[in-house]
Amino acid sequence: KKQVLYNRYYERFAEFRIACKEFFAELDLYAPQLRTLLAENFQIIGN
Repeated sequence: KKQVLYNRYYERFAEFRIACKEFFAELDLYAPQLRTLLAENFQIIGN
């Protein structure tokens, strides 16, 4: 979110969409930053 939205204004939705696609196309560049945001702290909740 920070890489695509932070302090940026997209006049058209198409521009925003391109920025999102570029982010996901270069996802490996952001992998170290993304790893710090993810936690393996999942809980299984039964029925």
